[in-house]
Amino acid sequence: YIPPFRSLGSVRIALQMEDGSRLQGSFSSGQSLWDLLTHFPQTRCVLFTISV
Repeated sequence: YIPPFRSLGSVRIALQMEDGSRLQGSFSSGQSLWDLLTHFPQTRCVLFTISV
């Protein structure tokens, strides 16, 4: 049995890029990894290049 989420709070996420820079943002804890990655224009460009 997995209990349902009691609250969907906000989390701060930082992604470290290959060049050493970091992308940071606040997200709902209920958002998916895809939502997080497509939020940043820098990662969106890379993701769509890989998927084509």
